[in-house]
Amino acid sequence: MPAIFSRRLIWFQLASGALGACLEPAKYMKRHAIGTLLGCLIAAAGIWMANPAAAAEKHELAAAICYSIAKFAEWPLEPGKDGNIYLGVYSEGEPARAFASLDGHPLKGKELRVAGVDRTTNQMEIQRCSILFTATAKDLKHALDVTRGGPTLVIHLRGKEEKISYEPCVELFESRNKLGFDAYLSPLKQRNIQLNSSVLKLAANVHRG
Repeated sequence: MPAIFSRRLIWFQLASGALGACLEPAKYMKRHAIGTLLGCLIAAAGIWMANPAAAAEKHELAAAICYSIAKFAEWPLEPGKDGNIYLGVYSEGEPARAFASLDGHPLKGKELRVAGVDRTTNQMEIQRCSILFTATAKDLKHALDVTRGGPTLVIHLRGKEEKISYEPCVELFESRNKLGFDAYLSPLKQRNIQLNSSVLKLAANVHRG
């Protein structure tokens, strides 16, 4: 599989290698490797925040972390009629290009297809997505409303000054020169999604309410 990350940056090769490991599950299925893999991506995210010149790579790292979390989540996936698993991206520009790089990657024995969606997209097309990525509060609310607690892993990238009153399954955020994530157990449970305990240990916060 082609690497998502730019090979022009040494630190970004680290993240690329970690994702490459994720694409070869037979070599990395031991329990201790799960935390190591995702931890590598989180560490690379911290390096990104410390290097302003690499800011354009932010969304590639977000995409890689989302993909890694999905790899180690368990839920009743509902493949499309074509047998593929769909990831819907509520964004344009750089985020859309970053997530498009995941198109065709393997996930749970199926092929991952990436589709751009927005608040005008037919609801059935959004509901067929097993994973949804949002980057604005309005898009997050729309994603949660349309899926209505169905088996969809909703991942939100929170802006620095953004305050939201809706709980996604996983929330990525920037803090202290790092890109981290929180996990929300209530929406995960409502959607019948389980995150591996090794992944939860890497979360900055695990919200249980």
